Amino acid sequence: MKTEITFGDLVAVDGYPDRIFFVDARRKIVEEDDTGVSTYVEFDLTDAIHGDEEYKAKQDEAKAKLKREVER
Repeated sequence: MKTEITFGDLVAVDGYPDRIFFVDARRKIVEEDDTGVSTYVEFDLTDAIHGDEEYKAKQDEAKAKLKREVER
């Protein structure tokens, strides 16, 4: 059984010790290239303690670390 991450969930992100994030948005992405098709979920996050402003620049990096492949 796969655990679903959805809006409002609190999540930890590798590389950001002692920080917790709220999930603001979730997108299912399908990418196709010469090696095949990949489907994954991408998330928008907000730091639950410090808010959006302090970590907005790092949000894309955090999203990339949270990407998880759901199917191939």
